[in-house]
Amino acid sequence: MPFRDQPGVIDIDLGMKRVADQSTNELSIRFKLREKVQLNFLKSHQVFPQKIGEFSTDVIQIDPQLESQWVEPTNAVRPLRGGLQIFGERYLGSEHRGTLGCIFNLNGHFLGLTNYHVLYGRLDEDEVRQRAVGKELVFQNDGNPPDKAIGRCFRAFDMLTDYATVEIDPQVGRIPEINGFPGSTDPILIAPINKLKIGFTKVKKSGIITGITYGLVDGRSLVYPGKFTIIPDPNAPKAPLSKKGDSGAAWIINDASENVRLAILHTGSETPGTAYGHAFQVILNHINAHSS
Repeated sequence: MPFRDQPGVIDIDLGMKRVADQSTNELSIRFKLREKVQLNFLKSHQVFPQKIGEFSTDVIQIDPQLESQWVEPTNAVRPLRGGLQIFGERYLGSEHRGTLGCIFNLNGHFLGLTNYHVLYGRLDEDEVRQRAVGKELVFQNDGNPPDKAIGRCFRAFDMLTDYATVEIDPQVGRIPEINGFPGSTDPILIAPINKLKIGFTKVKKSGIITGITYGLVDGRSLVYPGKFTIIPDPNAPKAPLSKKGDSGAAWIINDASENVRLAILHTGSETPGTAYGHAFQVILNHINAHSS
């Protein structure tokens, strides 16, 4: 893709043009940089065009932040459900925390879903396969002694889309629900990517720190498959969209349906007041390929 390899470019997506950090109604191709550079310091071939085809362009400075929690843990909750705090065995004694997004039954496995970085940090995938899968325990709060784990690290994971799975111990009571929301995640219902409309699709999540928050799909990456950005729903009460500890939460479609339709697995924030993550459709396809 043109400009993808240009120094400083982190991502390129299609989303709502932003003016003074506020989204407009204009759809644009957005170049996301860690740091903007003044035009007089750029060579001619480094300057982004003002328009590509029918779309205007936008340049956004971002600072992607992963959101594992660094606070005191919550109480143990049973039956287990989505929207609760979890951490991996390797983080016993630390304050590295995240959110269990949801629980569902897949091919006879009761799986919990969260972010890769919540369970493994920056450990590479080969190390995860050798040292963690089927071996390392996952806990729901610091009050859990080693014999009270909720499950073990499961073989379906992917660093690129930042997801990881936990095989829930059959002895642990669980319900296929997400904390604070009606409806069930069994059977699992996925919102197709083509139904996640930029500027139109409303979503909501249950995170450990922010609680229930409401968002609007704001952009879709042209570089990373299934990656979406989310801004606060302008029609919802004003509240923080995302804070550290929300990593792994499940964004679900916010409509009048009684069914839980999983949309995006929350990863973190790119800019203050926004969120990003990867579509459940992409993640579930990967899980299906690695869970049999």
